[in-house]
Amino acid sequence: MSKQTIFEQIKEKASSKEQTSAWYRKQVRLIAKNYTDVEKLIREDKQESLTEDNFQDTNRVRNNVREGHLYLFEYKATKKYLPYYDQFPLVYVTKRSSSNDFFGTNLHYINPKYRYTVIKNLIENDTLNVPKITFHKYLDSNVLGRFLDLGKDEWYTAIYLPIDNFIRDKNGRKLPVRKDTVWNKTYENRRYRIKTKRSIEDYSDEPTILIP
Repeated sequence: MSKQTIFEQIKEKASSKEQTSAWYRKQVRLIAKNYTDVEKLIREDKQESLTEDNFQDTNRVRNNVREGHLYLFEYKATKKYLPYYDQFPLVYVTKRSSSNDFFGTNLHYINPKYRYTVIKNLIENDTLNVPKITFHKYLDSNVLGRFLDLGKDEWYTAIYLPIDNFIRDKNGRKLPVRKDTVWNKTYENRRYRIKTKRSIEDYSDEPTILIP
């Protein structure tokens, strides 16, 4: 058997029982020390897709996105004068274009202690309710690699993975931006919100990717 992914490890610890936000934060903090980028998560899920076990995660690796799904991926923004952007977004997609560009909310812009409520509302009420400032347009041409399409039962784990990486461009140099700076800006603008019902597209026209 291949090594369990972080999602499988936490699913096994949860033992199919509903857990609290604090429980997920603690478990991810203990396990996720070696996860600093999306690529490692994708590699593990590609390998694990070839095995079968009781706690196998429901994530899939995709070539493009669909509405109503939550993704992890690597991104390089090219738009000038952005105050900052996230290199490893966690995006719930609300709309995509014919060119595969897409719109969505990056949950990394929200303080982790508030992300649980967003996900719980999506899962239990099929409703997205987030600050407008978390919404962005993503160009497919700026996505580096593939997308990790997160199974719904993995969402509570994904929101606490410490892989968000905010940077800003200054005269061609990539400079780090503190996470609490981003979270505070989102909190300051929390009154301006987007609320919408969840609409889900399927992948009936695209085969699942198993091997790179």
